[in-house]
Amino acid sequence: MLSLSQEDYTPSNSSKRKKRLNRSQGIFRINTVAGVDQKCDDNNNNALDENYSSDNSLDPEDVPPPGRRRYLLFGLDRRRRASSVSTALSSVVSTDSFATSISLGPLFTINNNMDVSFAKASIKDYKKIAKTLSLAFELDPFVNYVLHTKTRDKSIRKKRLFQSYFEWNVFECFKTGGTIIILKDANWENLSKDMPYLGVACWYKLKYDATKNTFLNASTLSFLSLLHPIMLKFNLFYNSKHHTFLSEKFEYLIKQRTKVLEGLKIEDPENHSIWYLGDLGVLPMMQGKGLARKLIEFAFENFVDTKPNQWVYLESSNPINRVFYQKLGFELRTTYDITEEEDDNFESSSFSSAASSNVTNHSTKAALEVTLDGMIKYPKLLKNIEATKTLFAPITTAMEQLSMCASIGKQVITR
Repeated sequence: MLSLSQEDYTPSNSSKRKKRLNRSQGIFRINTVAGVDQKCDDNNNNALDENYSSDNSLDPEDVPPPGRRRYLLFGLDRRRRASSVSTALSSVVSTDSFATSISLGPLFTINNNMDVSFAKASIKDYKKIAKTLSLAFELDPFVNYVLHTKTRDKSIRKKRLFQSYFEWNVFECFKTGGTIIILKDANWENLSKDMPYLGVACWYKLKYDATKNTFLNASTLSFLSLLHPIMLKFNLFYNSKHHTFLSEKFEYLIKQRTKVLEGLKIEDPENHSIWYLGDLGVLPMMQGKGLARKLIEFAFENFVDTKPNQWVYLESSNPINRVFYQKLGFELRTTYDITEEEDDNFESSSFSSAASSNVTNHSTKAALEVTLDGMIKYPKLLKNIEATKTLFAPITTAMEQLSMCASIGKQVITR
């Protein structure tokens, strides 16, 4: 969202207190969300000039009192001037004058001529990766639940908390030997070096440790190996009284995950190579364009399906995504409520309450439910072997019968 500076919005001396833009200097002073001031030449605002005249003043009831900051889009009524501002943005916001802010609201659109490419990220890209994930998971029920934030909260504290949380997740992924695939656009990257990626996929390589009888993850590493300023940053923004809650929930999450992985070990006892898709995020403005599918398919083609017996496991906190993953070859193994332990305590504490209050308690409990889908994908090579056996089963049976007939014929001849 763009806003005029206070110095450019000066109260008028007219009796009706009508306001007009002071355009005598031919310069607009614009503030972005990041608070960076930009100056755009008035000559580049032709689209705005065509829709603006001296008669298009603000209504008296829309005029703020003196000294109060008024957030307006070029000082025009948004309801009446949305179309003119949308057209003007294409000329006002250029590559040379674009600020470091990455969110300009629904008025900002991306050119369809995109130069998209995939790349393997390094740890130096952790901030941009975390920025993409924090924007993609802003409304995610699981992340908001474990971080004690509201879904529709737009505060600076939540943004900083989400940024530090995903920075810590990205650091853990690299520390445990994971692979992060990024989807970026060359034109998008040229706008600013701080722009987030279009999409991100964080892959963990889970290895089974027979001595500890568990799959190695970040919780099995030593504290010193994970010590990093990123952890201190997350502790700064996260309420200290919630740390116990966060650790308990992730322990419960790992326990449920291990149950599924143990089942995979039984199905394939000789091979325990499992890829875990920890985070998959696409910028909100780019969702619904097939980028998430491209990120997963790129991983399948380049390192998941390149070796035999490579299993894939993921957890989805949005039931709507279940069909999406099933189309990619995943099957549902388990569904569990991350608030299960909390709900048990909730039921025991409200057991002796009245019937009317029980209705309210059950509705409150339902609102607290955050479910996760544990889904797996069979190795591609194993599926091919099974398909080959099924395809050539009649031929194999015929060959066996011929060999039996040949052996019987030899016995008859020898007699």
